[in-house]
Amino acid sequence: MIALLDNTVISNFSFIRRPDLLRLALGDSVATVQAVLDEYNQGVHLKRLPNCD
Repeated sequence: MIALLDNTVISNFSFIRRPDLLRLALGDSVATVQAVLDEYNQGVHLKRLPNCD
């Protein structure tokens, strides 16, 4: 089963600077859509979210 992540989940792990925990917990079964990535990147651009790779 694939876990489809929304911006809330990605942002929350970004705030604690641990997006790696998503991969640790879910492995390769995580995905998102381009609109979510765009929304996250907009938050980074506006300095409302930290830039975490």
